[in-house]
This record gives sequence, structure tokens and C-alpha cells, in this order.
Amino acid sequence: MAKYSSFKVALMSFVFTCVGLGFMTAAIPVGAQVAKETKITRTGSTKNLKLESVKARKANGYLQVQVTLINDSSRTVEFNYRFRWLDEAGFKLAEESWQPARLFPGQSYDFEGIAGEASATDFSIELNGMN
Repeated sequence: MAKYSSFKVALMSFVFTCVGLGFMTAAIPVGAQVAKETKITRTGSTKNLKLESVKARKANGYLQVQVTLINDSSRTVEFNYRFRWLDEAGFKLAEESWQPARLFPGQSYDFEGIAGEASATDFSIELNGMN
């Protein structure tokens, strides 16, 4: 139990330090694939899109998110994506319009979003496969 408590204190200290420095806002632990995937809602055919990274920070008081996807198939994948911006209680503040994208086999794609409201403290990303 003592190990768990000291780990929890160390983790919380790290998160609060990162938030205070302004380069980490959303709770995305470094290297945690599961945490990254929890930010994504997938519909349609998006199984060939590998989530490489999700980064979040505050820029001039607004939440900014950068996502990198890789097409790990031998086919071209067409999809749409959008961000949902959430407040600290998890309520939806805004939802962006769908943006189209196409990834050729082996290609990576970076996209980013910036919340339209300074009160946004969290986000989710929706992917909708079209083929």
C-alpha cells in the first residue's frame, strides 16, 4: 500500500508541475497507449489508422492539441475527424466541423486543433472512416 501511495503522490506532483508549466493540460500520461486511445471515438473503417501520438498544451490560455496518425495498411484510407472541447466537469463546450483527410499506405498525418474557449480543459477526437 505504501508503494501505491508514493507512486500516486509522485504522479500527481508530476502532473501538477506540468500543468503549472503550461505544456500539459489534458491527462495524457507519457507513453500510455491506453490513455491516448481513450481520447478517440472511432466509427466507420478506421482500424488501419494507428494512433502514434497525442500532445496537449495551453497556448495563450487556450487548449491546443496535436495528433499524429499512421496508415499501417496497404490501402489508402479516407476519413473525417473533428475535436470536441470539454470543460473541467466534462461537459461539451463546442464541437468542430468534420475535416476530411486521406492517408496513403504507410503515410503519417499530423493535425491539430485549438479550443475556441479558454474554459476548455479537456478534449476528445472523433474519427469517421469513409471506405
